[in-house]
Amino acid sequence: MLGEVATKPKVVVLGRASDCDVVIDHPSVSGRHARMSWHGEKILLEDMSSSNGTFANGEKIDRVLIRAGDEVQLGQAVLSWADPGLKPFLKLASKGTMVAPPSLAGNMARSTVKIVGIFVGIALALFGGLWITEPGRNFLNYLRLQHAAATASTDEEAFVRTTMVPQLRRALDPTEPVVRNTAVQLAARNEGTFRVEQVAAIWQHVRERWRYVNDPRGREYVAMPRESIQNQYAGDCDDFAVTLAAMVRAIGGDARVVFMEGTRGGHAYAEACVREDATTVATKIARFYGRNWAQYARNRQHIAYRSSTECPVWLNLDWNANVPGGDYEPERWAVAAYADGRTEVLAVAPGAQPTARAQRAATATAPQRLSTTNRR
Repeated sequence: MLGEVATKPKVVVLGRASDCDVVIDHPSVSGRHARMSWHGEKILLEDMSSSNGTFANGEKIDRVLIRAGDEVQLGQAVLSWADPGLKPFLKLASKGTMVAPPSLAGNMARSTVKIVGIFVGIALALFGGLWITEPGRNFLNYLRLQHAAATASTDEEAFVRTTMVPQLRRALDPTEPVVRNTAVQLAARNEGTFRVEQVAAIWQHVRERWRYVNDPRGREYVAMPRESIQNQYAGDCDDFAVTLAAMVRAIGGDARVVFMEGTRGGHAYAEACVREDATTVATKIARFYGRNWAQYARNRQHIAYRSSTECPVWLNLDWNANVPGGDYEPERWAVAAYADGRTEVLAVAPGAQPTARAQRAATATAPQRLSTTNRR
């Protein structure tokens, strides 16, 4: 239990309300979510009975001492220590010196000193043997996450890199036995080298059985695909997306997970890479469903997909679609995450007001449609 502060320190309140010292406009953040105050040379972080919890360095807290620059998360929103509302507070360090914590939104990319400091820290950790200890591994992981966030082009990409990608890299293992065996059995109905019919067979099987269940409160938990399969196909949207992506990879395909914000809030879905032209893909999907195509597609006689320099057809495998290649949901921003840890800001599906960065994304990454009429 922390002792009482001897003198009343300067306090900053963090939350979604406009009268907070630091305003964080995110749906998972409460009106008055948390507060921070100086406690000697450390900062006392306190949750203010928020709905979605306050987290410090990955742990849910009620009241804890931290240092400026530690990872702080309010609900699903990561605190940026570079927020202008924090500058007066950070100047009140116990010795009156300005605290310059690592930025979570891009300052490192503009600061040679910070970049040098990170590389020096990594070198010291390696040569000191810290990698063999749990504190050492945590420190190196912290530096890696800080660098990933600081070099992101948007706050949304920084969030995906620091919160979702570490979980995604573990989950998208194509050799995990439960995932591999299940995917092979489904794909074998359309035997041969990797093809879009195998993707359709997997999507149809998983989508027909999936039951929606929320994450633990206040956490973005990405279930391992084997967990979702063993739970008889249950979980939330990112679990569905990750399960599909892992199964596609398990049969020799490429897949990515797209995180986005739409008119109904945050969402995630998978896209599978099919290395054929869009016309061929549309024809094969329509033939796969045959007479049932119109019923499954609900009379939307087209497929929806993205293109990139590395893949002609990134086929939409959204939970909300009725078929592989079904329509995209309206998006404000969209960030694709790959199994190797790469991320990419995408042009968005129409129907919502996009962010400024999403408007500047390469138009080649915007969703497209191709008619499937008379392709059966």
